[in-house]
Amino acid sequence: MTTVSDSNAVLVAEEGPEMIDLDKRHELVAREKMQAILLSTFQSLTVGVLAVGRDGVVIAANPPACRLFDRSLDQLATQRIDEVLAQAPGADELVLTLQGNGPEQRSTHWITQADYEAPRHVELVAVRSPAPYDSQLAGVVLAEDQTQLRRLEQQAALRSRLTGMGEIATRLAHEIRNPLGSIALFASVLEDELAGDQDLGSLASQLVSGVKSLEHIVTNTLEFARPRRMSITRVNLAQVVADALVYVEHPVAQKSIHVGFDLGRTSETWIAGDGEQLRQVFLNLILNAIQAMDEGGELRIGIQRNVGDQWEVTVSDDGAGIPEELLGRIFDPFFTTREKGSGIGLAVVHSILEGHDAHIEVESTVGAGATFRVCFPEQLDFQTNHDGR
Repeated sequence: MTTVSDSNAVLVAEEGPEMIDLDKRHELVAREKMQAILLSTFQSLTVGVLAVGRDGVVIAANPPACRLFDRSLDQLATQRIDEVLAQAPGADELVLTLQGNGPEQRSTHWITQADYEAPRHVELVAVRSPAPYDSQLAGVVLAEDQTQLRRLEQQAALRSRLTGMGEIATRLAHEIRNPLGSIALFASVLEDELAGDQDLGSLASQLVSGVKSLEHIVTNTLEFARPRRMSITRVNLAQVVADALVYVEHPVAQKSIHVGFDLGRTSETWIAGDGEQLRQVFLNLILNAIQAMDEGGELRIGIQRNVGDQWEVTVSDDGAGIPEELLGRIFDPFFTTREKGSGIGLAVVHSILEGHDAHIEVESTVGAGATFRVCFPEQLDFQTNHDGR
């Protein structure tokens, strides 16, 4: 009995540490699996995440954060969070949250812009680590690119506004057109009757001219409001813009405007669209830019592939610019900042582009000009495989 008991005791003594080591090994494996899952989740998030240490230095960052802040992982992981957020409005408040001051969560909206790129809308949220506080982690900063969301919201609001205004404009145009036709006829007869009277004949001619101007406005109104029929073919954007530039050679020369046309690395800019209507789009945008430069300047047109692999056309001028409070209204029909403008040109531009599933946006600084960006939907394999059927 003693021998067996001693033997068992020996066995227990020998096997105990092995069993303990095995439990530790299982725990370590489980922990490594959990870390791998957390790391995979961290890396695959579409929202940018910056983990910030107690010393205010970024501990970790995922790929979306690197893209949004335009820094590599190594660069971010060695910077203080206040340096990373230096350009963002309200950055000081976000840092205070991470330091344990104020509410556990704060947010701010940041509009950032790289050279020659459209502005990006980024929502920044600082979240402090909950108690009991981690010994190393102060909290995280979430960065979400809301540019596309803002663009869709603006387009939806503008589409709704234009639809309502288009219906009203159509009704008014039809109501005006009938009596206007009679006025035009009487004015023409009156002009003929008074042709020999220098004073009254001049007044009659002015009356006829005014009636023709009203007819032109009514025609443009109906043109804007009516549904557009498109003839979709294979269209080279570069050629469409070049054709539009031919029509403005005279006003460009008159105002001593220098024209820069940058095609990037290729002139093969094929899309599916209505060439005639797209020519009208760029003619209107170019004329708008020319009219904004009373004392000459530079008209810059560029065509390139953007980040989303879509064709983007920019039309920029050195004109007076557009006040920020008016930017949201420039595509409304009949809205114009020029004394003799009809307010139809940009509304027609928006209507045609909407029919092509394209979008347009504008950025401007008063006194420094404006840039219109037209972005067409991605044309998969269209450049090389389209056979015209």
